[in-house]
Amino acid sequence: LRIDGHDIDDPNAAAAITARPPQPPAEVTAEVTPGPLYAFASISALGPDGAPLAGAEAEAVKLETGAPARGADILAAEGRVVTALQEHGHAFAKAADRTLTVDHARRTMTVVLRFDPGPQVRIGDIRVEGLDRLDPGFARARVADRQGRPYSPAEVDGARRDLAPV
Repeated sequence: LRIDGHDIDDPNAAAAITARPPQPPAEVTAEVTPGPLYAFASISALGPDGAPLAGAEAEAVKLETGAPARGADILAAEGRVVTALQEHGHAFAKAADRTLTVDHARRTMTVVLRFDPGPQVRIGDIRVEGLDRLDPGFARARVADRQGRPYSPAEVDGARRDLAPV
């Protein structure tokens, strides 16, 4: 990192930068040397029993062997799997644990993601409270058919839309 040509590690840089006039603005240069690229060697997504996830949850991982091993991609995969679990009634699904093993000689990473889906739940009794300008019976009728359905974020969003003013 350099400011007006002064390396910030130079002991005299602070004095030179402080003494400069405010105009024109200081020129700041950042030089980045990227390290070696690592790739995914293997990716596993497991349930609480250690068995691989299947169906939509497995498809939601979307990480591929040989692709660049990026932390943001791993976190995004965890989020997609949790969302897929929630869409299948697991309201309290969460990413339980992740194990990342790096092989520096091969420049690869092995990824094991573990998930805790929690119980499958259904939408329970729907109560309507605190309405001042809307008949609670009308509001209840708008969402009553959702009671007993499997939980999903889409069901909750649908109930919100059904109750939102037009």
